[in-house]
Amino acid sequence: MIKKTVVIHPFLLAVYPVLFLYSHNSGEVAFRETFAPIALILGFTLPVWGILGFALKNWKKSGIIVSLFLILFFSYGNFRTPLEGKWPVLLMTSTWIAIFMLGSFYTAASRKDFTKATTILNIIASILIALPVLNIIVHQFSNIKRTSHDDNSMPMQTDSQSTIKKLSYPDIYFIVLDSYARQDILTSHFIT
Repeated sequence: MIKKTVVIHPFLLAVYPVLFLYSHNSGEVAFRETFAPIALILGFTLPVWGILGFALKNWKKSGIIVSLFLILFFSYGNFRTPLEGKWPVLLMTSTWIAIFMLGSFYTAASRKDFTKATTILNIIASILIALPVLNIIVHQFSNIKRTSHDDNSMPMQTDSQSTIKKLSYPDIYFIVLDSYARQDILTSHFIT
């Protein structure tokens, strides 16, 4: 019996950044706000995976190449920010492009069967997705409990935006001085 491996890791890796960001901001944003970014990223991932799959005649290789691109694309800022000022932006971008090109070329040219790699990537991507999803579920249930304890006569609501009480924040003013004091004032008050 031949067991077929389904390629789902590119789609899980595509959705992961959106769910991760939402899980850390679920108290500020409604879940429906994630639909557009998820649709956009899946609208990119699915056609690219399909075109590469037909071109390479191997869906597993296509999935690995798309996953490599997504990982590099979404991790670029996390590597660039700490290296800013130490590495030129052009060198960092060139390194990322080189990693993608070498990884894609190796995957496309390899004669290996990528069943094990696909299975491992599917498991890793599933675990990555499970973490923010669990965080979102816990947050939603805590909002439902909090809402039901606050007012038992109100029906329970699942939309996090509607369960958050509107807080009155103070106004914050920034005073921007757009000129400097005269030289004699600076000298008399600040130089001892």
